[in-house]
Amino acid sequence: MYHFQIVSNNGALRSILNHCISIMWASVVLGCAAVTSVVRAAHVTQPSGKKSEIIGPALNFTLEWEINGPSMDCCFSAENQDAQHYIAIGFSGPKVPSQGMTNSDIVWAFSSSTGTGTLQSVYSNTSAGQPIGTPTLKISSTSFELKDGTMTACFSRLLKDGHNPIANGQAVIWANGPLDSTTGMPTYHGADAHDPTGKTQTHRSDEVPAMQWS
Repeated sequence: MYHFQIVSNNGALRSILNHCISIMWASVVLGCAAVTSVVRAAHVTQPSGKKSEIIGPALNFTLEWEINGPSMDCCFSAENQDAQHYIAIGFSGPKVPSQGMTNSDIVWAFSSSTGTGTLQSVYSNTSAGQPIGTPTLKISSTSFELKDGTMTACFSRLLKDGHNPIANGQAVIWANGPLDSTTGMPTYHGADAHDPTGKTQTHRSDEVPAMQWS
């Protein structure tokens, strides 16, 4: 640290001037320290924006998302998968008990006969069974991977799109099931007993806590 001192034949004047300089220098040092702290805090606390939640513990079924303006980038994945199975995620309305698949914008993902991934948007207007409603959710920027037993699918969607625009408090459902051996398309996933923890559910769940997207 630098130190300044006034040299003068007048002792009283020299003492006063040196005291003033000491006060001024302390102010400068404190001011610089304050600026440095603000810069570091802004750098350290800068959020990534990406969120992740395990919504099916038995399969480590994981949902990841990041909101970017009017759209959301979304990935979902599950373990213990192979090319004869599919995984699916559903966006429903406000969370209600025992809702099943009712009013759900669903995206399912699976490996096609050629080995490439397929993602498809469908809509369920019934509590169970094949989703046969008219889909309005559009997805883009899709990707798919099946590696070491983990199936991962990613896509982008508009927040306002579909029967159920993205909103806090919204219900999310998930499923995992076999492909039809003839058509290669997803079939009924099977059922699991009620389990709020999700630790025994390997086929599907509508018991995921209401989502807080932001």
